[in-house]
Formats: sequence, structure tokens, C-alpha cells
Amino acid sequence: MHNTIYTYKDVSSDVSRKLFDLRKSHNLSQRQIAKAIGHNQSHINMLETGKRELTLETLYKFAVFYDVSMSDLLAITNKTSTVTEEPSEMQKLINEPSVRNLLTKATLEELKLLARIYLSSRNVAIE
Repeated sequence: MHNTIYTYKDVSSDVSRKLFDLRKSHNLSQRQIAKAIGHNQSHINMLETGKRELTLETLYKFAVFYDVSMSDLLAITNKTSTVTEEPSEMQKLINEPSVRNLLTKATLEELKLLARIYLSSRNVAIE
């Protein structure tokens, strides 16, 4: 099985792109998003362009605003794959309302541990 190593920069770049794509797909301006989640337009611009790091709290605000899971925002896009995979058992479990509720209450350390467990089950290393 092939191991893939993703760096923080890979994940951060993917999240920035997803935030930009979500905003555009909802036909919203950076100013509208900023007002909705309690930030200023400049901050949203820096998040979308990867010039500012996203905090867990801000990630949560985006997830709630767009009604997506935090795991969807953090999921790394495999740019070389053209095959759409069926959701894994883990992804199905994460999307269960009771599990999603628990994840929103988890600490950053607990989320990191869960991510490591999940990634190790898929033979993916993360730096």
C-alpha cells in the first residue's frame, strides 16, 4: 500500500481553497462572510489566500455557517485521483449527527488524536 505524506502547508492550502470555493458557490462577498462570522473582510481575504492561519474556532464558525462538517473542510483533496471513492466507514460515522455533535465538543488534542487514528488506518502519514 502506498503511503502519502501531507504537510501542514498542503492541508492549509486545501482549506483556504475550500473556503474560497464555498463563498463563491454561495455567491457571497468576503464582507458578507466576515459580518456573518464576526471577522473583518481583510481577515477573510487572508484566510482564503493562505496568508493567515485558521484557528479551530474560526474553522468551526465556517463549518456552522456553511452547514458542513469540520472534517469536510479539513479533508485533503487528492489532486492526482480522478476516481470518486465511496465514503469510508469512518466518513459515514463522522456524518452521524450524534458523532458530529461529539466532535464539535472535542478539544483540539482530542481532534488531533482522532485524525491520527483515522490517517493511520488509511496508511497516510502527516507531518
